[in-house]
This record gives sequence, C-alpha cells and structure tokens, in this order.
Amino acid sequence: EALQLAADVSLPTWQRAMAYFPQSARRQGEHRHAVAEFGRLSSRTKARIQWSVARENRAWYSAKLAREACHQLGLTDDELFAPADQSEAVHAAEKAAVAFARRLTSKPRQITDGDIADLLKHYSTHEVAEVVYVTCLSNSFDRFTEALNLRCE
Repeated sequence: EALQLAADVSLPTWQRAMAYFPQSARRQGEHRHAVAEFGRLSSRTKARIQWSVARENRAWYSAKLAREACHQLGLTDDELFAPADQSEAVHAAEKAAVAFARRLTSKPRQITDGDIADLLKHYSTHEVAEVVYVTCLSNSFDRFTEALNLRCE
C-alpha cells in the first residue's frame, strides 16, 4: 500500500525523502514513534542518546532534530554541550548509556561483554537492549539523512 499524503500536509524533510520508499517510510516512522512514546528508558535518556549519536556521527540534520527534542524535555544547551562526565545534572545511569551509545557508534567492533556489564549496573536487561536499539536506530537515521545531505528545516 502506497503512502498517502494530503497535498496540504507539511512533512519534515526526512519524511518527504523517505516517502519514495513507502514500506520503509512506514516502518521507519513506526520505529521512531515507538522510541519516542514507549519503552522503559526515560524520554530524556533516549533524547540524549540520539543527540550524542548524531554529534558523534557529525550528522547535523539529526543533531538539530535531537537538540529540539532535548529542548522540549527541558534540557538546556549548557547541559547538552557540557562533557557528560563533568555534568552534575546527568545521572550516573544516563552517563553510562550515553557513553555506551557513543562507543557503539564510533567503535562498534570494540564493544565487549564488559561494556554490557557496565550498563547492567544501572539498567535491566530489557533497558540495556533498549539502549542498544535506540543507538542503532539513531545511527541508521543518521546514515540516511547524511547520505541525502538534507538541509535543516
């Protein structure tokens, strides 16, 4: 079934680009919605993971969207740009999730059982799987948007 769009609907650039692939567009939209609305991780942790992954990838379109999501959750630029290990406002569990996400993004072959064990000190196995999933989905989104060199809205 083809993606049906009304003529007067204004979609984000990434959705307009993805609309050329209707099945993928629907799945990508469903996955992004699920990450935003469901799960055991806090919205703040998921948004910080997306922000950190986008910055690690230098994916500026994604970084803008993630930054806006963080702002909607009440995070300030001072909090976002402060090194995670130096920020007092960031909980130890969130620091661990963000550090893992950055490592999985930039050095995936170096992930070890120890990295997972570190996350398990703060999260349940379900939540660890969610950290991995949010990171992987963020990386996939970054690759898609950067390959198209999308301009920020």
